[in-house]
Amino acid sequence: MRKQYLLITGALVIGAAVVMMTDRDGTKGKDNRLRQTLFAAEQFAGVEKISITQGEQKILLEKVGDSDWQVAPQVEGQAAFPADAKQVASLVDALTKVKVQELLASKKTSWEGMGLDHPKVLTFSGKDKELFGAYFGDNRKTGGQFVSFNTDERAYLISEPVTLNLEKASWELKNLVNIKAEAIKAVTFHPSPAAAPDKSAAARIFREKPEDPLKLEIMAAKPDPKVVDAAVTAVGSVLADLSFVRRHDLSNEEAKTAMLKPARMTVDLFDGRVVVARVGKVDGAQPKYFVHLEISPGQSTAKLDANSEQVNRLMSAWAFEISSWIGERMTKSYGDFIEKPAAPSAASRSGVRKL
Repeated sequence: MRKQYLLITGALVIGAAVVMMTDRDGTKGKDNRLRQTLFAAEQFAGVEKISITQGEQKILLEKVGDSDWQVAPQVEGQAAFPADAKQVASLVDALTKVKVQELLASKKTSWEGMGLDHPKVLTFSGKDKELFGAYFGDNRKTGGQFVSFNTDERAYLISEPVTLNLEKASWELKNLVNIKAEAIKAVTFHPSPAAAPDKSAAARIFREKPEDPLKLEIMAAKPDPKVVDAAVTAVGSVLADLSFVRRHDLSNEEAKTAMLKPARMTVDLFDGRVVVARVGKVDGAQPKYFVHLEISPGQSTAKLDANSEQVNRLMSAWAFEISSWIGERMTKSYGDFIEKPAAPSAASRSGVRKL
């Protein structure tokens, strides 16, 4: 009796296992991808390129050196742009942690409802050949995400969604300049040569030590602290991460027009480097501002660091449009920093004296 019980129990266990391994095609059997991560960490050792495509949309990331990446240009003749290496590392990390959860189909004819008929195709390549990749379905329609590897037609449910962004901006490096506000020793504002006479005087704000507040150099009149602070904030935001609205090819007509007679700022840093920022404006119902930066060693610095050299290369290849808020505050003249006298009251204008 005990032997018969064991036989029945064993049969039930085997039957349950077969049911668990049955996909929507009715295929039965073991699948060695189940409960494994999408890819193993060692697979990425020889990867030099990562592409994400969906229809006509495409993002191509290319490795530069040992650990840097760049976003390849989508238009012939354009320059590549540095990619955020942390974003690339985050993608690789996700692919080595997310697991294959369930086999759902063995043939393309059973892919309906998984989004694999219009997938995001992720491909990893070496210098001259494709290495591995996968097709990712649209997870929004079903609450799960499905994947099929490019080695066969099987489709799986994975443990959690993998984000594959097709927006170039999401992969581009944001903190391009990476100069902190406390590194600024002085900023000299030179108005545009086209500025009106009453807006043509240069202004300089400075400090002796990094912990001191920046102040207006000439104190013949009372400076407006709000204007000074706003200008410092605008300069700091550009130097810290080059906060730009959009990036243009150098053939952009508005950018070329803006840079014909730009305002100029000279930023002296405590480490001896000098940043020259040219800010041009295109007038209109909504004025547009463009910035060009160049970092030089200055008199006390022998050579530039790699980050400064990269900034100079990018500035020679692209035009950066900045927000009007930042542009307005980077094109100040001396008079703009001076506190304006309060307007006289109606009583004083009429000559009536209050008792």
